Amino acid sequence: MRTSKLSDLRRLCVTSDTLPSVLYLHDIQLPHARWHQPVAGGSFSDVYKAKKGTLDVAIKVIRTHQINDEEKTKKLKKNFIGEALIWASCRHENVLPFLGVDKRNFQHGMCMVLPWMQHGKVLCVLKLLREANSLGGNQERVNTWICQIAKGLAYLHSSGIIHGDLRAANVLLDENYNIKLSDFGLSLIVDDILTQATTIERTPNWIAPELLNPEKFGESSSKPTLAADIYAFGCVTIELYTGKPPYPGIPSYRVTAKVMEREPIPRPAFYEEPRYMNDSIWHIVKQCLSYFPNSRPSASMITGNLEVGLMN
Repeated sequence: MRTSKLSDLRRLCVTSDTLPSVLYLHDIQLPHARWHQPVAGGSFSDVYKAKKGTLDVAIKVIRTHQINDEEKTKKLKKNFIGEALIWASCRHENVLPFLGVDKRNFQHGMCMVLPWMQHGKVLCVLKLLREANSLGGNQERVNTWICQIAKGLAYLHSSGIIHGDLRAANVLLDENYNIKLSDFGLSLIVDDILTQATTIERTPNWIAPELLNPEKFGESSSKPTLAADIYAFGCVTIELYTGKPPYPGIPSYRVTAKVMEREPIPRPAFYEEPRYMNDSIWHIVKQCLSYFPNSRPSASMITGNLEVGLMN
């Protein structure tokens, strides 16, 4: 029932080119926004630090200036409205909350307001621990983070939501060092439009084989799927263990070739220490990285198996 009502509301909002008024925030303080420098950015967006009352927030701004086509801009806005509404409906401890949309500081209005994550990206924290020679004893914490990522992904999938761009760069840590999944649906907002308007290509290290070469699997589209999210989850576990995605340090075309040729990914050791991923988790990761999408487990199965594996 909830999914049906959300679909109806999404359809109405996309048709009318607007979100429910409660999602438009008018108290976001970003002094001199035009000249304010972003604190981070990705292929399609910039992130600014701002204030909502006394609360630190992040504003993620879609780069509409990369488009010089009015029809594509309109389509981008409709995509943004649809995905923003879906994100706003999510409630889970391992999913970053969506606070609303800022129309005050950026005129085009495609600006998501999100809680500011004090500790930032999970890989940045692991890098700091490594530089301080403090990684020892943190393998168990990383295993817990992997389980939290699985729980967040299972929630999204149970709600009919595809993440579409799962990688460690989109996995954040809150003030208590708990996982928050971010940027789900962002690829669905921008991929069809901005990838046509720019020379940006997505890095293949996290992309499932059926999306790299849909025709080989009898598909006509490379749009993200639930099964592709599972493949990406397997890649993220390797990132958390090694600081690098599968097949690191080589050009994209060689990564694609290795994936399509089914070159095995070696069992990861924890940041080059003589401690490998335990048998239970590695078995799950290998299933996630299966070449054929129907051989991969569901996110809920992964969560259950991980919880059992971490107890052993």
